[in-house]
Amino acid sequence: MISVCAIYIIAIYLRLSKDDEIDDESLSISNQRMILKDYIYNLFGSSVEIYEYVDDGYSGMNNLRPALTKMLEDIQSGKINCVIVKDCSRLARKNSLISYYVDELFYEENIRFISLLENFDNTIDLDTEKLMLPGFFNEYHVKSTSKKVRATKESLAKKGLFTGGFAPYGYIKDPNDKHKLLIDPYAADIVKYIFNEFLNGVGLLKICNSLTERGVKIPSEYKGMNRGLKSNHYGIWTTKTISDMLHNPTYAGNLTQHREKAKNISSKKKVKRKRDEWIIVPNSCPPIIEQEVFDQVQITWNKNRTSKRENHQQLLSGFMFCKECGHTIGIKLSKWTNKDGKVKTNYICDCNYYRRNYKYRNCTSHKMNYKILEEKVLNQIKVMCEKYIKTENLENVLKNKDRTQNLINELKASINFKNKSIENIKNKDKNLYEDKLSGFIDAKTYLEFKEKFYKEINLLRDDIKNIEDKLYQLNNKIQNKDSRYTAIINEFLSMNSMTRDMLAQLIEKIVIDENLDIEIYYRIKPLLV
Repeated sequence: MISVCAIYIIAIYLRLSKDDEIDDESLSISNQRMILKDYIYNLFGSSVEIYEYVDDGYSGMNNLRPALTKMLEDIQSGKINCVIVKDCSRLARKNSLISYYVDELFYEENIRFISLLENFDNTIDLDTEKLMLPGFFNEYHVKSTSKKVRATKESLAKKGLFTGGFAPYGYIKDPNDKHKLLIDPYAADIVKYIFNEFLNGVGLLKICNSLTERGVKIPSEYKGMNRGLKSNHYGIWTTKTISDMLHNPTYAGNLTQHREKAKNISSKKKVKRKRDEWIIVPNSCPPIIEQEVFDQVQITWNKNRTSKRENHQQLLSGFMFCKECGHTIGIKLSKWTNKDGKVKTNYICDCNYYRRNYKYRNCTSHKMNYKILEEKVLNQIKVMCEKYIKTENLENVLKNKDRTQNLINELKASINFKNKSIENIKNKDKNLYEDKLSGFIDAKTYLEFKEKFYKEINLLRDDIKNIEDKLYQLNNKIQNKDSRYTAIINEFLSMNSMTRDMLAQLIEKIVIDENLDIEIYYRIKPLLV
């Protein structure tokens, strides 16, 4: 903990980068100076000694700023014992560098450090809070920068300029203009082959197998990317790749971008955008196929999808997934003729990825009788639903709703009381701090009391967290009587039958492993006690 000094010799550090918005007066050197001096005079009085360090036109990523270097030398020579900045971004942009200054250098040299906008003071804030500050700012800055980059790319995309890191398969970037695409003759021929085969009635799986057997490199491999190298599926054309290509308007000359987006700034995982969120600019890149061909592919695709949808959709269709490879478990109608010459039918389940690529042995069949599987799944769901409805604690709460509501009110009152107690302790700490600054008590006494206050506040916060958990449980139970889950479950149990809509509201998915063991992921699971 930084010890408290009665007399401070203060350094104010001011920085303005060339990258900052020059027209924004809030970032200017004069504005930083005014804010800091007003704060200092209000806190310490007008007689305090102030040294000013100014780096005008230097980036926060630059560690060798002249004024910053001079300030650090003065700190180590003992000339100053307090550093104040408008916000941590003035001190540095890198998270690691802010941490070094605040958590190591200033701590070791017994320097009081204050950042106004973050409301941070290392003589008051605890170590755990101190460590949160640099990370918080760094995250904020990354988000801000990310938004600016996305906005710039979106603006360029709307003008029909390419903004991606890699050109779509079939194209290369123009070496003279990275925002323009040129046709790659070899890959473009593969694209034409895929569109022509599909229009000639060849299925996606057959197209994939044909390309894989011919040794045609998949798009990521062709472009020299490392994506997928660790997967045992790498190098095999997939129906998803073909499907994405058949639906990409870029191949008809209409540059299409923003088809995917990152889940968040810290994740590399992409998720698909809805089609109406795509940015499509007509006639903005050279076409590989004619517009009429592209349109005919879309019409054919929609007809095929409608035909499949109308053919033998079962209750569990779309809910089942392979545990080993993550792909869907499909259902197909099997027909055979028995010894008596009669045609028999049955529904069989198997892993779609294995079925499409069985010759590459990248998964196992997971083959099973669908009717038997459905019966097992429904029996498991029924057991869960009965447990949900018949839970003793849930019944007691529903039968005593008034008593439960009274308990909820008591718990809320207890939370309010404990929050007021925390505020009272904080006020005591503030008053004691002012006494320390005024010289009525010494630093050692103040720190002893502060440690006591800290422990009391933590105990109260733990109590509040426990009470809030109880409130959450009680509210879930008391509201559950008329919930959609209870209504669906009662309908299922009374009718002893399930519809796809009911199933979708009760479960998320069904995962099946190669031993044909079943694991059901329920939506109602968090509400069980």
